[in-house]
Amino acid sequence: MSPHERPKLQRDIKPREDFDMETLLQYGNQNLPEGNRACKICTIPKATYNVSPKNSCRDKNYKIVFLINSYHSHTEKRKAIRETWANPALNVTRDFKVVFLIGYHKHREDLNALARRENDIYHDLVIGDFIESYANLSRKTLLGYQWIVENCMNAEFVIKTDDDILIDSRRIYGKLKTEMVATSALFGNCMYSGVPHRNPRSKWYSPYRFYPYQYYGHFCLGSLFILKAADIAKMWHNSRNVSYFHIEDVYTSALLTESVGIERRVARGFNLQGDVAASPTDGKHTMAQLLDTPNDFYEVWQSYLRHF
Repeated sequence: MSPHERPKLQRDIKPREDFDMETLLQYGNQNLPEGNRACKICTIPKATYNVSPKNSCRDKNYKIVFLINSYHSHTEKRKAIRETWANPALNVTRDFKVVFLIGYHKHREDLNALARRENDIYHDLVIGDFIESYANLSRKTLLGYQWIVENCMNAEFVIKTDDDILIDSRRIYGKLKTEMVATSALFGNCMYSGVPHRNPRSKWYSPYRFYPYQYYGHFCLGSLFILKAADIAKMWHNSRNVSYFHIEDVYTSALLTESVGIERRVARGFNLQGDVAASPTDGKHTMAQLLDTPNDFYEVWQSYLRHF
């Protein structure tokens, strides 16, 4: 099997080579027309956030900062998170901070105003200056990294997740203390490789001009992963050298990590595929799981509280 036929190994996927504009033009997929070989979106400017939490981390040494990707209309999901796993009164540790990340709604200024008002109440939203869209999801995560670098570098860990994930914050805190404290790596639900979606109707559509290769490298699901704040800073500072890619899982957990030499490791106990939640009383109790509705957060969290 020739190198062009086999899946690319982790060592083959190096952003500075595979995603560099000049390299793509020179060594890109030679079966493509020249104009389609390189991504037209190579780098993105430093983001700005129009709204940010009033209380940053500068005066506190948080153990964990949770960066949660959200959307304007997901007010009930944010409410459920604040009242369940992110409620300090219900946790064995209170040294964590939760920050929700959203963009700018292009057509609904009323939703932008509501989001600003929500932050005035809870002081936990970071609102970026980019248009809210799935194609800008990688930008949203980068915005969170930037906010960490500028406001929260005295935190130890950063857990990036989505607003449909319930986290057993008590159990994950214990895992951080025992298994991850001495390791510089990205922990998550990781996989060896993946195949780019070429169907324009797909939510994860990746045109050849953005990614001319047959396989993605080693990456982790973007719905939840764990990093040290120091590694977040390395990735953010080096992001200007890594061409932007709109598939967040690949961009954040593969390209950026690879660019600064951070390895990826599987963290057991993440149920991020929407499977039926395991009972907290059995051996399959998970640290994090994907849920459908805000009501699910309350039901599953109450189940956790009854058994722990």
